[in-house]
Amino acid sequence: MKRFLPAVIILLLCALLAGCTSVPPANNPPEPRENIIMGTVDTLPAGSNVVFQVGQKDAIHNTIDVTFAGGEGQNQVQNIEVIYTGDDGASQTQFLKAEKGATATFQGTGQTDQILVYVTMNNGNRYKVVNQTSPYRTRG
Repeated sequence: MKRFLPAVIILLLCALLAGCTSVPPANNPPEPRENIIMGTVDTLPAGSNVVFQVGQKDAIHNTIDVTFAGGEGQNQVQNIEVIYTGDDGASQTQFLKAEKGATATFQGTGQTDQILVYVTMNNGNRYKVVNQTSPYRTRG
């Protein structure tokens, strides 16, 4: 029994030390977004233009407002999809009614974020009409 006890203690110590030698996982930064191609939007057919206003990011709360401002093609719009993608890679989608003044508000980050707006027309065609970044603004 006296020979058995030291062997058990040594095995327990080895087991405890083995658990302490693991390397903690690295804090990997988020993957860079490769889908931002600034300024690329689709051209709507003649007589179908619509207008959106993307407000500047609020300097205190980092909120971003996207407002449907109408346009000559307003009555042809079936669906409006507004997609926000933060600098951290998080994405949110809101749908607007095709009513002048309809607004989507997003909570932005303290970095540069992206706003995409897609409209689906009554004929079923979908167009990207806004592709814009919203940079962080400092108060001043």
